[in-house]
Amino acid sequence: MSWKKRGARWAQIFVPSALVALTFFTGCGGGSSKSSTTQTTPAPVVSSFISSAPSITAGESATLTWTASNATTLSIDNGVGTVNGTSTKVKPTATTTYTLTASNSGGTVSAKVTVTVVDAAAINSFVASDKMLSPMTVGPGSTTLTWDVSGATTVSIDNAVGTVTGTSVSVSPAATTTYTLTAANSLGSTVTATVTVAVRSNLSVLNGTAFAGTDRLSYLSSMTLCGTPNFIATDGAGNIYATDQYNAAVCKITPAGNVTVLASNAGSGNRYSAGQSPTHAMVRGNTTNTASKNSSPNPLLMARSLANKNASLTTIAASSPTNVGVYDPLAIAVTPDGSAIYFSDDDYESIRKITIASDGTPSVSFVAGVHYGYVDGPGSTAEFGYPVGLSLDQAGNLYIADEDNCAVRKIAFAEDGSATVSTLAGGTCGETEDPSASLGDVEGVAAAPDGKTVFVSDWNGYIRKIAIDDKGAATVSTVAGNGWGYLDGLGSEARFEGPIGIALTPDGSALYVADARNNRVRKVALNSDGTVGVSTVAGADQVDADVDGPGNVASFLDPLSIALGANGTLYVSDSGYRYDSGDSALAQSAGYPSQFLRYGLSFRLRQIDVTTQKVSSLALSVFGNTAGSADGVDAKAAFNVPFSMASDATGNVYVSDWMNGTIRKIALADKSGSSVSTVAGTPGLIGYADGVGVDARFNNPLGMAIDPSANLLYVADTGNSEIRKLDLADGHVTTLVASDRFGSVGQNFQFEDPVWLALEGGSQVLYIVDASRDGIFSMDLATGDIAPLKVDDAALLAADPNFDSLNDSRVMGLAVFVNADGSEKYLYASTGCAVYQIDLATSKAAAVAGSTMTCGYQDGTGVNALFSGIINLDTDSQGNVYAADADNSVVRRITPKGVVSTVVGTYGSSVTSLTTAPGSVYLPLGVLVDSTDNLLTTVPNAVLTLNQ
Repeated sequence: MSWKKRGARWAQIFVPSALVALTFFTGCGGGSSKSSTTQTTPAPVVSSFISSAPSITAGESATLTWTASNATTLSIDNGVGTVNGTSTKVKPTATTTYTLTASNSGGTVSAKVTVTVVDAAAINSFVASDKMLSPMTVGPGSTTLTWDVSGATTVSIDNAVGTVTGTSVSVSPAATTTYTLTAANSLGSTVTATVTVAVRSNLSVLNGTAFAGTDRLSYLSSMTLCGTPNFIATDGAGNIYATDQYNAAVCKITPAGNVTVLASNAGSGNRYSAGQSPTHAMVRGNTTNTASKNSSPNPLLMARSLANKNASLTTIAASSPTNVGVYDPLAIAVTPDGSAIYFSDDDYESIRKITIASDGTPSVSFVAGVHYGYVDGPGSTAEFGYPVGLSLDQAGNLYIADEDNCAVRKIAFAEDGSATVSTLAGGTCGETEDPSASLGDVEGVAAAPDGKTVFVSDWNGYIRKIAIDDKGAATVSTVAGNGWGYLDGLGSEARFEGPIGIALTPDGSALYVADARNNRVRKVALNSDGTVGVSTVAGADQVDADVDGPGNVASFLDPLSIALGANGTLYVSDSGYRYDSGDSALAQSAGYPSQFLRYGLSFRLRQIDVTTQKVSSLALSVFGNTAGSADGVDAKAAFNVPFSMASDATGNVYVSDWMNGTIRKIALADKSGSSVSTVAGTPGLIGYADGVGVDARFNNPLGMAIDPSANLLYVADTGNSEIRKLDLADGHVTTLVASDRFGSVGQNFQFEDPVWLALEGGSQVLYIVDASRDGIFSMDLATGDIAPLKVDDAALLAADPNFDSLNDSRVMGLAVFVNADGSEKYLYASTGCAVYQIDLATSKAAAVAGSTMTCGYQDGTGVNALFSGIINLDTDSQGNVYAADADNSVVRRITPKGVVSTVVGTYGSSVTSLTTAPGSVYLPLGVLVDSTDNLLTTVPNAVLTLNQ
């Protein structure tokens, strides 16, 4: 801009704050002036251009912010375009330099900012090598967490694992744990993945009542740990204490009926070698299968017919006389406050003590008795001969009915707790009274609180009294009874038949007697005038049932022990013992004691209101005392030898109830409990009929396979020699394969004893094993064609000349594994002591674990592992195989690499113990990994699960 000044004394340019024009003023001295305006545009200005984050993780956004002036338009490149305001968001996929351009008619200016994009951390995989652990998992209890990440600078895992390097780490969770893997890039941006490792720590009854080592499998009792109470005692708070000889346990029962185990031998094995016990002896033997339509294989014996036929049965001793376990508990006595429980144990004929600490923790200690015999003196050298009765006085002295020694013994305790054993009376067998008193087969003992009087029951039909004077001298007399029989009356006029348990009222006015062979409870009134009157409190002539009701109607089955509650209620352990000479030769030839010649049918705790003489049964939380069929929730349900299981997609479990001839359903949807219902068949109505629900009939159904997609269950109706199909939607049962079915080979094909089934999903092929035929059969469900499965086991034959071809062998147990993408399909089969894998694409067989030539028990890998009597198989989603190793009383797991471990049970156990895993299971029959990877097994009369 330029100008010339004429006649003007001054000139001025006015510049507005926002430059849009320039105005020129001139003026003369008289105050007049002139102006001239010229339009102009100032250059745009960008004062700042920044990013909210100079670096971002891929997938994130950044905010670009600017300050600009004199611009008519603003734009940003790289796809942003014209912008308004002072900021905008961008989401670059790679490092990008953004240019902000400010322009007007007067010019253009620009500024740049770079946003660096860092790759996001990614977790491609995070898995556990073993998603279900138990305390006996190989490791022990460990699993390997493996991951694959990219873009991460740091990787960490919670639950005390911390920062990790490499691609794997081993963990050993003590409880079910969800591990979270966190991967972070250089900017600290994270991504996570989780994997849950389930630690199954408790063996529990899912439904039914656990079976516990009966000695006659033809009389299957439904028992749990603490389910067979033998001898009982009470404390001042009304709690009942019971010894369970069959299950080797000592238990406490609260007034509310809740049962806890104070001590047991669970997990510590038993006194019998080679995995054998008296129970094993009773069921061992070869199985003969016949073609009779009225008979079917006994699943309790099938496994043993192929395994360990000549195993020796040898009784061995416990590790030491002062062993503090619970092996063969008999009598029991408890202090009034419940802090100390004494029990006799037929193992080493000893007396042991359970002390309850202030926090409620029980501990077992040795008191006295080191061998079978008859020796008084210090507890560490004393000997007893079948101590079958115990009683305490208020001073804490313990009195023992020593049956085989025909004596009443006394244990006095010093201040340091040491025990001294003496003979109070007897020692010579007989029924004489003083001065040279002898006692017979003493059974029960009851001491008066002051210890001055002790009463004894004599199996031979007498109630004896031992009076102790101030000098400790004992006088023996007979207060009631005079040999066997049944008669109420005064003193010696009365008759008893096998009196066992006795209980003395606190005031000493009466004795109550469990009169075993008379199946009655008797009262002996000790009158103040010295007379003694015997009457019957409860029990009737009916001897083949245990019936509740009024005293003259109620009946017992060999009542064994009796105790008085704090409220005056009488408690009776109703043993249900019966004697069967049919087992005598077998048991005696094996060298077992006489108690294994008898079997129990009831094992119930009864209570008697002494005022009304009404008899009722205690409703206890674990006692479900007889095999049977009952629908209901949890332990209220009952089974009669549940064999195979199958699980649908929603987690329901179906069970073949062999002896009941039914198919049962366990609904697990309600996590508060499991409900059992009968979906097909009617309990006890064995036969053959198609129909819906209860109208259908089965004859000893065993194996099952499920098609979850079609909601169909296939059943091996073994006794009918048929394959049946159950539509789970409507309960309709039809016959899939009749006994006169023709196979695709053109022969008249007839199943004889179909037992095991397995279904190959997708291809709809059903695999079948007939217990009376060699090899495996396959059935095309689309066409109905049946043919032998030709297994290519040439490699196995070449490697082992002693190997019997699977095509010519009796197979036991089938399971199918199909991986997620269907590229691997295997059929697993057992021959009792070995497991084989058959590739369904090629029919080639490979050895997985065990040996057909060597049976036994040993964890390990491949042929180094030993099995004995595998009876059922199943697989999980990871390709592990689970085997119900019945003869060893365990459930085994076999990894895809052939590593065998014991996950449930204790080798050789003859009891089912519901404790911390692995617990103990007697005769596991079925095994199932359900749709949520829970492990279940069936034992006679119960379904067990390994819970978290």
